[in-house]
Formats: sequence, structure tokens, C-alpha cells
Amino acid sequence: MNLRTFTLVFFFLALSQIELAAQQSLHMTLESHWDVDTLPTRSGFQYNDIWGYSDCYGNEYAIMGSALYVHFLALDEGDEPVEVAHFPGFSTTIWRDFKTYRDRAYAVADNNSDGLMVFDMSHLPDSVSKSNHTNAFFDQAHNIFIDEAHGRAYVVGTNTLSNGVIILDLTENPDEPQLLSNTTLSGGYVHDIYVKDHIGYCSHGNNGLSVYNFEDPANPIFLGSIQNYPESGYNHSSWVTADNNYMVFADETFGRSLKMTDISDLQDMEITDLFKSTLLAPDFTNSIAHNPFIRDHYVIISYYHEGIQIFDISDPENVEQVAYYDTEPDNTNYSGFTGAWGAYPFLPSGRIIGSDTRHGLFVLSTDSIEFEPITATTFPEISLNETSDLQICESTSVTLSANATSGAIEWFQSGDFYESNADVEVAEAGTYFAKATDQHCITYSDTLTIDITPLPEIANIPDQILCEGDAFEVPFESNGNNFILFSVTTEAIVDSSGFSEFEVASPGDYQIVSLINDCPTLSNPFTLSHVEEENLSWWLSGEYEICSNDTLFLEVPETDATLSLLQANQPEQSVEAGQLSLMEDGTYQIMAINGQCQTESDELKLESQQVVTPFAYWNETNQTLVASPAPSYQWFKDGQAIGGATYYKLKPSGSGIYTVRTYDFFGCKAFSNEVEVDLGQQLPSIQAGNDQLETIVVFPNPTKGYIQIKGNYQSFELVNPNGQILKRGSQVAQIDLSQWPAGSYWLRIFGESQTEIVPIVKLP
Repeated sequence: MNLRTFTLVFFFLALSQIELAAQQSLHMTLESHWDVDTLPTRSGFQYNDIWGYSDCYGNEYAIMGSALYVHFLALDEGDEPVEVAHFPGFSTTIWRDFKTYRDRAYAVADNNSDGLMVFDMSHLPDSVSKSNHTNAFFDQAHNIFIDEAHGRAYVVGTNTLSNGVIILDLTENPDEPQLLSNTTLSGGYVHDIYVKDHIGYCSHGNNGLSVYNFEDPANPIFLGSIQNYPESGYNHSSWVTADNNYMVFADETFGRSLKMTDISDLQDMEITDLFKSTLLAPDFTNSIAHNPFIRDHYVIISYYHEGIQIFDISDPENVEQVAYYDTEPDNTNYSGFTGAWGAYPFLPSGRIIGSDTRHGLFVLSTDSIEFEPITATTFPEISLNETSDLQICESTSVTLSANATSGAIEWFQSGDFYESNADVEVAEAGTYFAKATDQHCITYSDTLTIDITPLPEIANIPDQILCEGDAFEVPFESNGNNFILFSVTTEAIVDSSGFSEFEVASPGDYQIVSLINDCPTLSNPFTLSHVEEENLSWWLSGEYEICSNDTLFLEVPETDATLSLLQANQPEQSVEAGQLSLMEDGTYQIMAINGQCQTESDELKLESQQVVTPFAYWNETNQTLVASPAPSYQWFKDGQAIGGATYYKLKPSGSGIYTVRTYDFFGCKAFSNEVEVDLGQQLPSIQAGNDQLETIVVFPNPTKGYIQIKGNYQSFELVNPNGQILKRGSQVAQIDLSQWPAGSYWLRIFGESQTEIVPIVKLP
């Protein structure tokens, strides 16, 4: 209602002489009613505007104004409304208006100095409190609208800016609105405003309706207007369909229809239908529609004299009345402004609440209309990806994730705001929890404690030179740390051990990770160099038997290492490249020192067999040389082998110095004493055989597989210690012994007139 039309109230009331029975309802049912006759009035008006609210528990409320108070009433289903709280203004007034943002309600009043009142509804259903009451922006205002999606309040018809709009930001602190702009509009005085996504539809009274873009609050952009239209009057208020294609607006003038308007082109808005309620027709048709609201394809209207009206606007060119409830049962004509002031059709239950200027609050249900559901605001459920406290490493972070069934998520650290996001990176110690806010309903998650493990310190590691097979030791104290050694080149873990020693398989570039509670510090890269083990494969390990008058020869290769011969209870003996000879019984090792690295061979055990020296003598009687018993014989005259002289007796053919060579059962060779023979007369000399068996060389001996016979010979026999001939042959390049077991063998080498017996040692 505007100030000018209000002065006509008493005039029309004086003309009301006709008594007509008003129709009560169509497809609407009264569920409950609240009216206190003792409340103060102003100019005959006891109640004014109304708005609705739903709390986090699903409870629904009415916020209704009276001449002096703002009332908060609980709408328990099936019960009468119960007043939770009421708050007085500075003085009585006809006009109060309310809107909500989250869990706050905002109230303005006209024709007094109430300013802006802010109410905290977060403690419903128990209580409501006033959180702010300020005159910083205005003393009086005719209307307020809140674009909830963007948290902006639009206040119009103020004493400080009647020909414009005051825009307030509610997002930062809903209890302390911040001024965004205070700007005039080309249409002049603004009686009411509807805003959606920054687009404002302003009712300028007698100047029609204009549309503005308020995205930049300080610089509104004019988008279009509609002024000269059928049944125009005092343009009072409007509402827009969900698809933004149509608008319904009301002129607060007797007898004027509501306007269904195509607004798809704001430069050329077109009225598609005129419609109104006339419950007293045909006698009276000059009813006044006050405030329209659109839900789904229905417009719900608070009507002076005719209560709450519902029209179906699914066909914009043919709007139809489908339901109503008359809140003013005593009305008999359309004089004055008594009846329904406001309506609120957006409760999740589908109930419609209305305020009547003389009869208070009406809670109504529709009998034949089912609105599309509005999801009730409830406490969101919230869960965290981590369910227990965490220990993280210094200079690292962990992602905390919260999942909520609805609403926005904020994180807090030790009680202070941290970040608005479902997923947050956390790198500091503290207690963390998430808050999920679905409009005004808040749920808090469990609390997580995050502790930080300091990273271990790690000293600089110099390059290392290691002997092959040695362990690399971390060159500093562990202090309870564990270590991992890995290759810089391959990034593969070489070895991880419980403490600080690593077996390094190959030289290369490495780094160490020092760990405390799995928190790593990476060392500098360093190089591990290996001194390769000296190859002592030429050294023959195992057990060997030689004749006591023989020598075991080993070929020593050229090497950069320093070689030494080790023998128990004997001083260390230096070994040079070339031939090494061993004669004494005992256990031997070769030690190689290459820089800082020392390598020792396996042990070689040498055991000599005692050689039996044969005895030769001259049997004067028989004129015969005789030798002591032996397995084999070879006689020599003057140092030359006598062909065929392989028997223990020899009939000499002439004077000279005679000796005999024998082999024992172990293959050991020995020479007898010299025997001088003087036959007293010159006999034909004994010709030595032309064999060159004395130049025969057998190698390698000992051997693991093959032996070779160097020199001139006719044939050979390989004989085992039992006298069994294992192999015969003529001259060959080499003889394969690999198929025979380790042990001692005899190699008989035959010349034209001589036989050479060589003991052979086969190694494992």
C-alpha cells in the first residue's frame, strides 16, 4: 500500500453500506490460525506483511509484522501457531516488510524510524535474538528484497534515497551488512523490487515498471521498462517465472487486473493476459491485488478483501483461477484496504501462509494443487577421508578431504578459519575440522590432529673407495635413524637395512636417504669406487702330494698388486712374477694387496712323499750290476741311459760309471749311488739309445683336465695306482684326464729303447 492510497481508506469505509456475504474458499483449507486482539494498531491496521522460514530440523515458521512488533511463530503441523519471540520497533506503523538470508531475518518499516533490524534464527526452535539494529543506512524504508544466491539486500522507498535503491552485501558478515551502493534510478521512487541474478524489476508506482542490471552495484544498467499498458495504475510489486520468460505484476489500484507479461525481450515487454479475482461480482469488481508470488506454474496472490488467490499461469495467454481462501469474512464490498496483506508459498511442506490486516496469521493447504517439492534445508552429513590423527614430515603436506551431502565446506585449523574448499593441503601441525554449511544449517566433522616430524639432519658424505665385498658404512651416527642407499643413475633402491651398513654390489654414484618415522632427508650425491679383487685363479688350492725330492712349480702372472706367500709359522715371503716353487710340507696362501684392499687365496696344502733311494752294487762274481727292489728301473752309463736296460740287473758291456733310476709306487723318481766298473779289458762300448726321453716335459702337472707331453717319444700309457692301464696312445697334442677322479697316476712314456715314468696329479 502506498501513502496516497492509504488516505482513501476511511473514505471508502464510510461508503460501505451494502451487506454481502463473501465466499470463503475454493480448493484451499485452513489448517491453523493465530490472532491476538490486544495487539496495538495503527490507523485501524493491526497486522502487515509476512514471510516464511524453515530451520535445519525441518520446522517451519512465519515471520509476521504487526503495528508495533516483529513476530516469529512456529508452525507445527496440526497445531495452532505458537509465538517463539516478538520484538518491538521504535513506534507503531502500518508498513513492515521482511526477507531472510540463511539463518538471518531482515526487517524494515515505513513511516517511522525503525531503520534496519537483523534477527538471528540459528537457535530455533528454542529462541530468536536480535543481532543488529542500525539506522546507518536509513530510518525508514518501504520494502526490502534479498537476492539470496548472491547475498545482496536491496532496500527501496527509503527516507535517504526514495528514488533509488540501497544495496547491501550480506556475505561477509550477515549481522553487519556492508554498503555496496546508494544509487538513484531513472524511474524515480521505487515502491517495491524483485531481484534475480542481479537483474532487478522495480515497481515505480505511477511511473510503471523498469528493469535494471545491478551486477555492478554502483553503476546499474537500464534494460527496459513498461509504462503505458492496459489497466495501468499504481505499479506495486512483481515476481518472475523460473525460466525468466514471464512476469506477473500488480497495480495497487481499485479494479485493476494483474498483468501476465512476456519479458523474454526486455526492450519490448508484452502483456499476454489480464486476470483478477472478483468474489463479489457482479455487484463489485473493483478488487485490489497486493503482492504476487510465483511457484511452479502458479501465481499466489495476497488480495485486499479477497484473501489468498491462486491462478494457473501455465498458459500465459489464458490465466485461470484455481483456488482461493478469503481471510476477510466480514467483507461486503471493495472499499478500503482490509484483507490479506501478504502471502508466502515457499515452505517445503507446500503450505501457504498469509497475513490479514485485521485477522492475523492464516496457515493454509491446497486441496487440488501439488507443488513441485522444495528441498527442506537440513543439516548436511559430513565425512573425512582421514579417520585418525596423522604424523607428517616437515616440509611436506597432506591432503585432507571432506565430503558433505550438501552445502559448502570450510576448514578450520586450531579453531581459526583455514580455507573454503572440500580438499585442502595441510603442512602445519594443529587440530583440523571441516564445517559443512547448507544455507544456514551447519555440521562439523570430527577433529583430526596433525603432528610434524622434523626432517633428520644428514652430514656431507665424501666420495668412498671400497674394496670389493666390503660393506659401505654411513659415516655418521644414526641417532635412531634408518638409512636407504640408492643409485642416482637408476633411482632404484640398492639396499635398505635396519641401520647404517650397506653391501654395495657395484661402483657408481649414490645418495643416502636418512629416515625418522619414514620422514626422509636426502644426502649429497657421492661416488663409490671399487678396487677390484686381484684375480688369484692361478693359485691352486686344495691338497697336493709330491715326492720329497721334487718341487711344485706355480706360474705367477704379471700384476700391479703386491703378492706374498703365507705359510704357517713362517715369515711372509715376497712373491714375484714368474715361477714359484714349493718343496716343503705345509699349508700355503697367496695374499694380494692392491692399494688399501687385500685379497687372500684359498689354502693349498702340500704333503711330500718320502722317496726311497735305490742302491746299486757290482757283483764281482757274476760280473753283474744289481739294484735294490723297485717297481721300475732304468740303467745309465756315464750319465747316458742304456737302451733296454730296465731290469734290476745289468750285465755291463764295458768299464764306466753306472747308476740306476727307479720309480716307487707313488711315482717318485730316485737315482742310485754311482758304481764304477773296470772290466780290465776293452770291450765293445754300450751304445746309448737314440731316444731323447730325458728331454720330455709333461705339463701342466698337477692338472684339472688336460696334460701335454712335449718332446720325442713313440707311445704312452696312463696307469692308475693299482697298475691298471687306463689309456694308451701314440704321440698326441694333449691327454684328457677330466673323466678320471682326482688322485695320483703314472704316465709311462716309451721311446725306441727307453721308458720314462712320470707321476701325474689330477686335481678335483
